[in-house]
Amino acid sequence: MGSRLKALHFSDFTGGLVTNSPSVELDIKYSPDLDNIVLREKGFVKRFGDSEFNATAMNSGANVQGLAYYKESGNKEYLVAIAGAKMYRSDSLDGTMDELSLAGGSAAPTAGQNNIWTPMILKNLLIWVGGQSTSPNPPKSWDGSTAANNYQNLAGTPPAGYMGFVTHDRCFIGRTAAEPSELAWCVLANPEDWTGAGSGQTTFVTNDGDFITAGVPLNNDLALIFKQYSIHYLATQSAPFPAKPFVKGTGCCGKHAAVNVNGVVYFISMDKRMKSTDGYTITSYPDTLDDIWDTIPDARREYIQGIYEPSTRLIHWIVSKGSGITANNYDIIWDTDHNCWLRNTSGFDCNVMCIAQGYKLYGGHTNGKIYLKSNPLVNNDASETSPGIVNGYWKTANMNLGNNVISKQFLYADISFAVQTSGVLEYEYGYDYNLTASGSLSTMDPGGRWDVDTWDGTLIWGGQNDLNSRIFIRGRGNNFQLKLCNNRKDESLSVNSFDLSGKASGEKDINAT
Repeated sequence: MGSRLKALHFSDFTGGLVTNSPSVELDIKYSPDLDNIVLREKGFVKRFGDSEFNATAMNSGANVQGLAYYKESGNKEYLVAIAGAKMYRSDSLDGTMDELSLAGGSAAPTAGQNNIWTPMILKNLLIWVGGQSTSPNPPKSWDGSTAANNYQNLAGTPPAGYMGFVTHDRCFIGRTAAEPSELAWCVLANPEDWTGAGSGQTTFVTNDGDFITAGVPLNNDLALIFKQYSIHYLATQSAPFPAKPFVKGTGCCGKHAAVNVNGVVYFISMDKRMKSTDGYTITSYPDTLDDIWDTIPDARREYIQGIYEPSTRLIHWIVSKGSGITANNYDIIWDTDHNCWLRNTSGFDCNVMCIAQGYKLYGGHTNGKIYLKSNPLVNNDASETSPGIVNGYWKTANMNLGNNVISKQFLYADISFAVQTSGVLEYEYGYDYNLTASGSLSTMDPGGRWDVDTWDGTLIWGGQNDLNSRIFIRGRGNNFQLKLCNNRKDESLSVNSFDLSGKASGEKDINAT
């Protein structure tokens, strides 16, 4: 830094969230405290809110235990959900969830928040696998029919398994109550035949005190079969699908805790840490949120919901955070563009999630309702208590600027942000670990506005995309911290950068350079 503080420019926020290191030791691109934001290559934005999909709760407000986007070959599309002991559909994603009727002789899904279902689609048939982890339900199927008795137990003799997936025109179902390490598959292109030629089963190490937790197709040749403490290969091009061990000592904690992102499978291990594999090596990730991961109750590990949101290139891990918590209430995020952590502490109390056409992200909650996440038309969360304000903020590290002996005094901060149609940028700042001052800046274009102001020859019409505003800073200390935020209804926020200008103790005032 030298003996004088000049103008310091900050636009790189791509270090993301680090919660387990002293704030004063962090580089400026890291934040010790952030919430509800999405990073840009330069700057950050407050995330969009969510909107209610179905105004009327399914099954009198029963838990949403399964959620699927289902598109028939005739291009008819549906959002399908299991809520309690019933199944529902929304035609053309119209927001109305119509109850499906259960065929006689078939078993209804077992109700209960933790009886989570996994959807699969093969040959125009929507198939549900799962339910209870200790005693899974028989698989269910629906063919898109709206006639009476339109969903049923999957025909044939499929195993009642905990997990399942589809690859190479076959359904795979694994972990029955009787055979927790066995994986079975159907006849080629016939999910209703589990005994004919080409069907079969294989076992992944018996009597090891472990069981299958997840299965994810890795590429056109391989699927990865996870147990709690091991990972196995399954060659998937043709029956009888040879299997062999990949790695021992690490595995996956639950059937929805493994996600394929462009040929790399990210998964949450039993020690509640994210790892990934390309099928050759295992990669571990910065353990900078251990104080967050460690607060997930062990009993809630298997209910972690992982999903990749292609539009933002974020992996959402929906978890239960806190002692005694019995439902998902927290979103830990891995940003695949910037290789860093983010979080949403509100708006993601999802039991299950799915991606629909157009990369739209939907979440099924415990109140019988589905919500469209990351809705660019809203800035509040309908899933939260009214008005569901999204509190988006970034707090800098405590910047000591290279010298803890000489005190510093910043004179002002120039903040660059995107123009909004309405709203403010709120800020707080302070020295030596205390945010003692606060204020706000308008994020509106100061020029005249169409359909609002009157053209009289004196107005300067607006239209610029970005603004720069200055705040004057009072105080002095060994380190400095700044928080930029928006915690207001119906408002968004987009920060590009900020500049700090000031002086060290004993120096005369200086100008920004």
